[in-house]
Amino acid sequence: MAKHKDYKKFRDYLIYSNQDVVKLTFKQIEELLGEKFSQSYLIHRANWSNNERELLASKCWLPAGYRSFNVNMSKRVAYFKKQDYVQNEIILDDEISEEELTLFNESCVIPDNILCCIEEGIQEKINRFYSSIKDYKEGGPNTRYKSWEWCHKFFLEHKNKNDEESIELMSVHLAFYLASWGMYRGSSYLLQRDYKAHKNAVKYIIDKRYETLWNYVPTRENILEAVDLLFNREYGIYWLVKNSYSNYDDNDDDASDTLTTKILMGTFGCVPAFDRYLKGGIVSYNKTHRSGITQIIEDQGSKTFINLCKFAITNKNELSLQGTEIYYPPMKCVDMYFWEIGYELDLAKELVNPKNSTERKDKLLNKAIELGLCTKGMSYIEVCNEIRGINNY
Repeated sequence: MAKHKDYKKFRDYLIYSNQDVVKLTFKQIEELLGEKFSQSYLIHRANWSNNERELLASKCWLPAGYRSFNVNMSKRVAYFKKQDYVQNEIILDDEISEEELTLFNESCVIPDNILCCIEEGIQEKINRFYSSIKDYKEGGPNTRYKSWEWCHKFFLEHKNKNDEESIELMSVHLAFYLASWGMYRGSSYLLQRDYKAHKNAVKYIIDKRYETLWNYVPTRENILEAVDLLFNREYGIYWLVKNSYSNYDDNDDDASDTLTTKILMGTFGCVPAFDRYLKGGIVSYNKTHRSGITQIIEDQGSKTFINLCKFAITNKNELSLQGTEIYYPPMKCVDMYFWEIGYELDLAKELVNPKNSTERKDKLLNKAIELGLCTKGMSYIEVCNEIRGINNY
């Protein structure tokens, strides 16, 4: 694309800018590189991702200690955010001149709201998730994911009741919520059980010992208390719920991490549901972030849960929904964020899956358009690349 010395000029410009956020138009970047972009860089967002396999990322902004974000393909503007954790080991043997340094000063003026742009991706993902369930008629099509709201709301209203009728009703709500989220399909052992299989788990959940887990809002002061209430091997609610199914009716069925976390999300709202989309979202996120979040919620020392809490604390201003009928706690918003990443990337993969029929791909394409992931007239491969670019994949 450009000569090595031109990569260095772009890289050094970022280093010498001494700004947390740098704004450059595509034209200005071309001037730094000494060469015009190929058509691919003008239409495919993936070229601007923070993947080390991408040429400009590996040669320019990543070694300079920056990450690209909020790349606007239509306006042809890119922002670069300094990352404190990147060690700057570049030896600056040929210093950039004062004239070169000031060449684009005007373009690097940061608007008042630009510092939140790196988190805007979080807000956009959450809003996109919620757009699939809001404003629909109760009980109508596309209300499947509303089941979380009904289940969570019912438990909040009845958690202080331990009579048999209330426990039965909570078990019914939990069962239907889990069915809506795919836990009664295929070979799942729940498919062979009625709602009463959940009664033991419900009895543990409404124990007042776990009162602080309802709509849990992580703070640096309460993380360890939450870890203890959730994952203590003797009385942690995670293990009590998980084991309540393996001990039911002398059956040795073992609840998965997916089922256990979906139950805790549907009731307390305190732990993201570790299904395949969320796990896929975590894998993708970790390609460009050092989060310490893994796909294993049962890891030693509860490190993944702790790092999820830290993520929620760091991004607390973005992890929220306005105008909803029910309060969405931070960990539910974390769940939505990572789930949406995983879902979008799976959609992208299926769009170019040769085993899928044209009819199937067209349905996926229409869904991508509906969610605002692409525009009409784009090919399957173009939409796939666009979605992967949006997610820095």
